[in-house]
Amino acid sequence: MGFRIYRVDRDYTPFPLIKGGGDARQIMGAATGATTRTMGYVVMKPGQENVPHRHPASEDIIYVLQGHGLAKDLDTGQEYPYGPGAVVFVSEGTRHALSCAGTEDYISIGGPCPTDVSMLTKPTA
Repeated sequence: MGFRIYRVDRDYTPFPLIKGGGDARQIMGAATGATTRTMGYVVMKPGQENVPHRHPASEDIIYVLQGHGLAKDLDTGQEYPYGPGAVVFVSEGTRHALSCAGTEDYISIGGPCPTDVSMLTKPTA
């Protein structure tokens, strides 16, 4: 395939990640022909949280562009606050949820690697 350039504003597939709506876009993944990597773009409003889920065979890496979040390890009950410029790492199999914990919109990019195809269609606990 060589090179392709994707734009977050037009080259995406929405996926059901955020409780009550929100904006979760698959920019890179199975729908674009990528076989080993996923790149998502997520915008959450203050108070929004993603659907609790786990990636049985993938590590999740999220880079925060804007806003403050709270990462919840739902297996241990631990919570980790973070802000812009942080990289959140979730090891494979860890049940987790991320939320917008600030007063401004939360924007992040990233996703599971290798691609968790089942999560892109319907996140599960």
